Parts: sequence; structure tokens; C-alpha cells
Amino acid sequence: MAEFKQGVITNKGLDLLARAQAGTCKITFTRFQLGDGTWDNASMEAQMASIALKKPRAEFPVAKAEFVNNATSKITLVASNANNKDTGYFVREIGVWATDGKNEVLYVIFIATTADWF
Repeated sequence: MAEFKQGVITNKGLDLLARAQAGTCKITFTRFQLGDGTWDNASMEAQMASIALKKPRAEFPVAKAEFVNNATSKITLVASNANNKDTGYFVREIGVWATDGKNEVLYVIFIATTADWF
């Protein structure tokens, strides 16, 4: 079973979060990608500077985003390989995208410590 490090909010994601906290925009989670790019020894700063996954392989809409409490929101992601036209791959990276209604950014990235075949 795959295991992932704690997600890292990108610089663009932090900007979006700060603007939402200031009340100048609303965050809407739009999509997520699975990828098989490798992040060997990548620093947190390198992950934060990312604007895309290293090697995206599939993309899906966010199934659901909901408020849990004043410190937590829950995003439900559902992936399927039913339409996979290529061969399988190891999921080594997951990126969640969000928008302020005008611009879409890579909001958070998750890097696998143990990848899983998809």
C-alpha cells in the first residue's frame, strides 16, 4: 500500500490561502493529478516552488471538498484506471489544484515514500 509524506503547500498555494484568509478571494479545489515523477532528496523549498508535477500521468476532478472544523477541511479524491490507455505506473506524486475563480494553481503536492502500482 502506498504511503505519502505530509503534503506541502506550494508558494502559489500559500498565496491563494493568504488571499482567501484576507477575504479577497475564495478557494475552490478543482482537480488532482497522479504522477510518477521522482523527487529523490528534493528539499521542501523545491517542492514549494513547484508549479506542476514532475511527470503527470492522469487527471481527475475533485469529488468533494467540505469544511470539518475551524482547523480542518476534507477533500475527497477518487481515481480510476478504467480509461487508462497506457501501461500502468507507480504513483509517486499527487498534486491538488485550486482556483480563486480566475487563476488555477498547484495548491499542494504529496510525495510517496512508498509508491503503489496503478
